[in-house]
Amino acid sequence: KPEETLEKLLIAGFAAVIKSSNKQHILLFTNEKFVEIAKQAKMDVPENKGCNVTIAEVIARNKDGMKKGLLEGIVMTIHDKEFGHKILKWKGAQEFQPIASEKAQEATEMIQSEDVHDNLKTAFKQVCEVITDISENKTAMRLAKKAKKIQEKDKPKPNQGNQGKKYLTNLDKEMIQDGIIQSQKKFDSVEKYKIKGDIEEYKGNLINEVKKHMTEENSNLKEIDENILSFIKHKVNAVIKAQLASDDKTDKTEK
Repeated sequence: KPEETLEKLLIAGFAAVIKSSNKQHILLFTNEKFVEIAKQAKMDVPENKGCNVTIAEVIARNKDGMKKGLLEGIVMTIHDKEFGHKILKWKGAQEFQPIASEKAQEATEMIQSEDVHDNLKTAFKQVCEVITDISENKTAMRLAKKAKKIQEKDKPKPNQGNQGKKYLTNLDKEMIQDGIIQSQKKFDSVEKYKIKGDIEEYKGNLINEVKKHMTEENSNLKEIDENILSFIKHKVNAVIKAQLASDDKTDKTEK
């Protein structure tokens, strides 16, 4: 039974919870015990950036590295008295995320005016600084310049022979392509879906995630119309088709 297995894992020192979407599955999170076992199995593990410290301390310790783009991000395993173990992800500013920058500033300004602990105010300021000040982050600066050039060169042309359909700029298309790549990291590999015969389910998952990605990153986009959805579906199908073809080619080579 999952409950019995979970209890044994927790007693052994692992950080784990029963998956909310599938009560037969257990999620294992990174912690000292998990890293210890991984090292014994000769697996590569990330550097520990903080142990038994507050989230505010983790942010303070790693702010400079995050600002310079030396870290892609930090995954924190935390324990909540009510909900048990869970993870928080602090992503770096390497990707061009104008909406995230706006929201970070809004949230920081709001927190500063609230009656909350000073550590929380400081943490929000530091996270906001990492997102908005990319002067030391070479990758983020390069992507921001690239995006700006595309925006200046490729102005949206709504209603140009499309009967009200939204015109997709090159930046929109690039955002969709990036959204597919980022979304794939949230699911099992395409090979596993192929084995289970659930490729259509996989496509649907990716399409929904890319739609969400688009609305979060483009403040001018109020809804995903038929034109955008059609392009997203086309790109998702193309990416999966190419990956499946590559897997088939690899299988034949190995045989």
